[in-house]
Amino acid sequence: MAIRSAYVAGALMGLPDGETERMKRLYERIAEACKWAEVDAYAPHLHSDPEKNADMSPTEVRTVDNKQIFGRDLLILEATYPSHGGGGEAVEAKHADVPVWLIYRKGTKVSRYLRGNPAIQLELAYEDDDELIQALKLKLLRAETPIGDRIVNMR
Repeated sequence: MAIRSAYVAGALMGLPDGETERMKRLYERIAEACKWAEVDAYAPHLHSDPEKNADMSPTEVRTVDNKQIFGRDLLILEATYPSHGGGGEAVEAKHADVPVWLIYRKGTKVSRYLRGNPAIQLELAYEDDDELIQALKLKLLRAETPIGDRIVNMR
């Protein structure tokens, strides 16, 4: 089965100073890479951002985002920064039989519990954002679910 749609998850709250906007831009670049590979992408912060959509209740956010997770072929979770939401989204993906690609900057210590989620079919550690985008484009073009390789270390 080819991947036709993806959910792009990552930390939105509790980030170090100056990182929130940079990470949101990275999530948008990931969504753009998906679109480049003809994969429809949903980036939650464009619909339920904690700052821009502060009027949404936690229940509304969960309902809106879970509907998207359950309707997707893939969840791409950027895990450089810890995220309660990202971990929850990975669990929801497992319940929905949606494979997860776990991506993070090299040197990041990602929770073993998260890494042990059986929905994770690809783990990709990257050096810089441009390298990540190129790697995702290649993976998306070649991908069918489930994919064979579990861990990819760039460089």
